Amino acid sequence: MLDLNKINNSFYCVFEINSNLLFIEYRLYGKDIEFRLLSAGAKTSSGGNIHQGYKIPLVHSYKATSKHYALLKKDN
Repeated sequence: MLDLNKINNSFYCVFEINSNLLFIEYRLYGKDIEFRLLSAGAKTSSGGNIHQGYKIPLVHSYKATSKHYALLKKDN
C-alpha cells in the first residue's frame, strides 16, 4: 500500500523501490487526468558533520534518470 496525498487539484505519491525514487503526480483537468512520473537513482549524501563549530545536516541527493507524461482523456 502506498500513500497518496492531495494538494490543491493534484494527487502525489513518492516511494522508493530497488534503490530508485519515484515521484508520481496525478492532476485533474475536468474529465481528464494528467499523469507525470519522475524517477531518480544513484543517491549520494553530503553533510552530516561539524564545520567550524556548526552542525551540517545530512542531505541525500538523487540523480534524475527518467521522466514520463501522459494525458488520460475520458470519452463522453
